[in-house]
Amino acid sequence: MISLDANILIQAGISQSSFHAEANKLLYDVAAADEPIYLYWEVLHAFRRVATNGNAGSLALETQQADLFIDQLIGHPLVATLSPSKESWKIFKRYSQEMIVAGNLVTHAIIASQFEANGIKKLYSNDRDFRKFSYLKVIDPFIKKKR
Repeated sequence: MISLDANILIQAGISQSSFHAEANKLLYDVAAADEPIYLYWEVLHAFRRVATNGNAGSLALETQQADLFIDQLIGHPLVATLSPSKESWKIFKRYSQEMIVAGNLVTHAIIASQFEANGIKKLYSNDRDFRKFSYLKVIDPFIKKKR
């Protein structure tokens, strides 16, 4: 079972982004693998928030474009959406005892706790914060392109 982080979706959804081709290929490869893909509402909300941000200038998507992208994702037969549970809350609290969960790490801990509660170990992301959660196997599809 795998999941994709918002930063992957943003790169795939915005055609002018620096890693658009790589992210788009990853989406196709993941879908072709015939393995369930789990997306969390926090990730979808983050995509919508960032992709439609007017401060991004010409890179920003219109609201309808962002919604269509999300509709296509969640409409795919291999994609399921998940939400927090009582178990993910317990895991989140454990993370808070193991490390300082503050600032941006709060959202990462929420997402990571949902992964663990649902047995999802593989995450495609180029966000290093997810590496703080030893449960997760984080795969950065853009690592070869970074300098």
